[in-house]
Amino acid sequence: MGYFVKDSHGLVARGVPGFGVKWSFAGDNTISPAAIVVNGHVIAASDAGHLYVLDGATGTLQQTLTLPASSRIGEGGVPNGLAAGDELIAVPFLQTLTAYAGSP
Repeated sequence: MGYFVKDSHGLVARGVPGFGVKWSFAGDNTISPAAIVVNGHVIAASDAGHLYVLDGATGTLQQTLTLPASSRIGEGGVPNGLAAGDELIAVPFLQTLTAYAGSP
């Protein structure tokens, strides 16, 4: 399965081979192109200040987190380097790094 940002507005999952669409997710229509996959979950942030956790196989929304209001992404800090490891998900934006603990 491959996961792609479509028109800078949402995510689409495409199956391999053939690249047929398996599911799509619009979120708040401002998904950043820097989605990552962790333990079968797709994690994406939006420039409206949300972090989405989706089931990678079905596209079902598992969780929505709101990023800190004091560091609004829409102010020029669109996340473009999400990272995960040791049960942490790191979201850099502006001059802030927010880390969420636990596995998706």
